[in-house]
Amino acid sequence: MPKITNYSSKFKIKIILLSKGRKASYVAGTVSLAEFFVTLAASVTFFASLGISHWYIILGLILGGSLAAPIGARFAGRLPQKAALLIVSFLVILFSIKMLLRMF
Repeated sequence: MPKITNYSSKFKIKIILLSKGRKASYVAGTVSLAEFFVTLAASVTFFASLGISHWYIILGLILGGSLAAPIGARFAGRLPQKAALLIVSFLVILFSIKMLLRMF
């Protein structure tokens, strides 16, 4: 059974919004907002199941997300929409191939 990651849902949201003609900055903001709630729910579940003894993992996720979010927003605002669509499409294909290879 392949390991399912949350990459596919993030990229699906991006592809759907970009294909409907939304600007890259709107797409980045929408995905970031949705990701916040997903991460919050995952963190609460993580703490509830494993306890506070693994706090450093959550801290790493928070710091990593805090550093990556402004960089992603800056790139999304500067990239032309067509270039952003091509990059995201390429990444979706790449991660899909990776998941397919893990299945077999």
